[in-house]
Amino acid sequence: PASTNVPGNDYPRLDENHCAYFRIHAPQAQKLQVDCGGRKYDMQKGEDGFWTVKTDPLVVGFHYYFLIVDGLSVTDPASYTFFGCCRMASGIEVPEGKEGDYYRTQNVPHGQVRSCVYWAESQKKFRRCMVYTPAEYEYKTDKRYPVLIATRHGRRRNRMVYTGKDVQHHGQP
Repeated sequence: PASTNVPGNDYPRLDENHCAYFRIHAPQAQKLQVDCGGRKYDMQKGEDGFWTVKTDPLVVGFHYYFLIVDGLSVTDPASYTFFGCCRMASGIEVPEGKEGDYYRTQNVPHGQVRSCVYWAESQKKFRRCMVYTPAEYEYKTDKRYPVLIATRHGRRRNRMVYTGKDVQHHGQP
């Protein structure tokens, strides 16, 4: 299964040549396609009501995709959703080889991203923020840490944009 799959789903998946395999149960559908990176692939319907397709090899990296069911573009319920292409989309990550080990989760202490609520006196209301704390933060109380404040999220995004795409590293949002 792809690293971006919702737990318990075997598809989509990738082979050693970076081809993606999609399998969708939609027995009532007349036509089903996968739009992966702007290329549409027609899916074939089996007698069991499952639609399947194999893509051409995908380049290494993250790819947004959509299902097109009888002309309606929707996200894949088997995939986590991501904000891309100016809307919510499904995603599949084609991993790097050994050269990508630097970015993969390693067996080392990890920090946490915490969702915190605070009172903003200037606005007279509660606000929410995301705070990253290093792994040793709880027990190295005398150590000082730098602070990064990110206030702009871009078009149609919110505070979750900084952590939401971590699913490809940790398997959950």
